[in-house]
Amino acid sequence: MPEHEHGNGPQAVALIVNPRAGGGRGDRARAVATEILRERAVDFECFETSHKEGTGPATRGALQAAYEEIWIIGGDGTVRDALKPIVEAGATLGVIPAGTSNCLAMELGMPMVVGAAVDWLLAQPVGGADLGRCNGQFFSVRVGIGLEALAARITERNKQGVGKLAYALAGIKAIREGRPMQMSVRAGSTLVYEGRAIGSIISNVALHPLLSFAGRQRVRPADGLLHLTIAHDAPVLAHFSDWLAGAAHGDPHLEQITEGLAPSFGIEVQGGGEVHLDGQCIGPRSHLEIECLPRQLKVRGG
Repeated sequence: MPEHEHGNGPQAVALIVNPRAGGGRGDRARAVATEILRERAVDFECFETSHKEGTGPATRGALQAAYEEIWIIGGDGTVRDALKPIVEAGATLGVIPAGTSNCLAMELGMPMVVGAAVDWLLAQPVGGADLGRCNGQFFSVRVGIGLEALAARITERNKQGVGKLAYALAGIKAIREGRPMQMSVRAGSTLVYEGRAIGSIISNVALHPLLSFAGRQRVRPADGLLHLTIAHDAPVLAHFSDWLAGAAHGDPHLEQITEGLAPSFGIEVQGGGEVHLDGQCIGPRSHLEIECLPRQLKVRGG
């Protein structure tokens, strides 16, 4: 592999391709990305993800082939699978948005059109972005507990061929099926919340999918903070869209929402609550230690 770079941009890139991302967008994005890289005289090699084993094996294969620049063609879930090997190797992450959810790419300021995103990446320097860690597992965007995790599980099951509409459908079904849980949350030694809750989100970046509670307090990719949102009770289904719109714009009448900003949170869920990291469900958990690792992720455009 060549060792020199064209200005700020890389000369050699490993493309980690999730062909099923975004209901098939990943495969189409690969064709666009590879054509542009050829035109720009950038060496590249494609490593395809496995439906059963995820992104990890492809990412490790790229690192073993001595690539230091790992670009993910997929969404937030595909990125999450690649975080551990990338961070451990000290490699640089690039994201080509092709998933159902592309919050990290959006927060970095990347164009959402694949061709423009590749050109954008080639022009960006490498910077540092915050990384989240939950019970030892990395995430780049968010941890969801309860209602939001249930919605993520339903979305994962049903999003093929539906795209972003899957979030709306999953949100409605999750509200019908979700049940309140007893939860306590601490930021350091400070008790932030104790009581019944239908769900919670702890986010590392501002959230952009339809199903999100976040709004009044925004976190940035490199501020060293996590944003906590707790929904005390389920919104009435008939007012679902109004509730989402109000949450997104910080409606002061949302009295059933608790928010907070901190570098870390400790959460106890009585009897365990369903949990997901960046849209990938990890099962029920009764104890969660969630922390922000400031600027621990090397990323193009960070």
